[in-house]
Amino acid sequence: LATIDSTATLASPQPEFRPLSTGAVMAPPGVHSAKLRVLMRPRDATNAIIYIDTVSFATAAAPAPPSTATIAPPTAAASATSMLLPPPTPSPSATATAATPTAATTTPLPPTATAVATISSQDPAPADAPPSALANAGFEDASEGTLTGWQTYGGLLTQIASPARSGSAAGAFFSSSSSTKWVFQTVAVESASWYQFDAFVYHDHAWVESAFLRISWYASADGSGSALASVDSTALLTAPEQAYRLLSTGPTQAPPGARAAKLRIIMRPRDGTSALFYIDDASFQQVTEPAFKPPPQIAEQPESRQVAAVSRASAPPVRAPLAVARPQPLREPMSAPVIRRHTLRTPDQLATPRHNDGPLWPWALFGGITGAGVVALMSYLAQRREEAES
Repeated sequence: LATIDSTATLASPQPEFRPLSTGAVMAPPGVHSAKLRVLMRPRDATNAIIYIDTVSFATAAAPAPPSTATIAPPTAAASATSMLLPPPTPSPSATATAATPTAATTTPLPPTATAVATISSQDPAPADAPPSALANAGFEDASEGTLTGWQTYGGLLTQIASPARSGSAAGAFFSSSSSTKWVFQTVAVESASWYQFDAFVYHDHAWVESAFLRISWYASADGSGSALASVDSTALLTAPEQAYRLLSTGPTQAPPGARAAKLRIIMRPRDGTSALFYIDDASFQQVTEPAFKPPPQIAEQPESRQVAAVSRASAPPVRAPLAVARPQPLREPMSAPVIRRHTLRTPDQLATPRHNDGPLWPWALFGGITGAGVVALMSYLAQRREEAES
């Protein structure tokens, strides 16, 4: 039914006895016996030997459940990553428990339309075309311990008599590794029709991180190939509670071209510790299209009134009436600008200053000194350049 290995392996040689242990693990539902193996993996064909002593196998107390912080509902990022589920590991690791139930927590899931080719390609496809209705929805029919109609990807699904929500039996889904795993069934659907997938899950185990539903739509008649799209249940179960709780996708429409759907009941274990939940009364049925509810509108009134109301509401309040505003003093007019006409002047006129021009000799002296200085500087620089060249 399932296999659990020790929590460690002995790889390096040492001249002493060392303990190996599986830790406290839970036997799967329906188990009646166990084979205990002490395994040796030789390095090659060379002779090898190990010594064994003091073997024990006994009933053990269940380990303490994880802390409340560990059981906290997953964040949005964690929900997002649940859209692509990793494949389960075939060899599970150890430890299990009967968890102490806490208050129920139901965490909403965002709707998704994510292609899940990596998931669906790993599910074994049925040999024939699937039926149009869910088979063995109450988990009442079983043959040699195998539930009719249901398949598993990782984990172990068995039939149990208690707890059952209705009828005489329910399904028990057991995990002994940390990988995400699921129970699934393939059914035929009509393109663009509306469907709803429901199931009751009894999640009271502290090592189950979450449980939720998923519908994956396929263009093939037998559910093989890549999925067109997927939709998850509107909520997931995160906190343990000793009761069956309903999970539902709500009304969802099959995409155009869909001919089959895979219905998954998914378990995400918290770690490699043994984990378990129960399933009963699953259903998948065609439903009517939900009524469209338009968004709330503004109260009916003419557009001009709406604009006026908005304008009045957004206008700033008047703090003081205009009648008490202080009068501003009158300003004196500016004088007209004086425009002077510039004409050419003779040397005699330039020697004679005009009205308000002042004497011209300071400017003539400044120009002569500046010009002489410039000429002297240029001559000096030319002389130095000739000396440098010679």
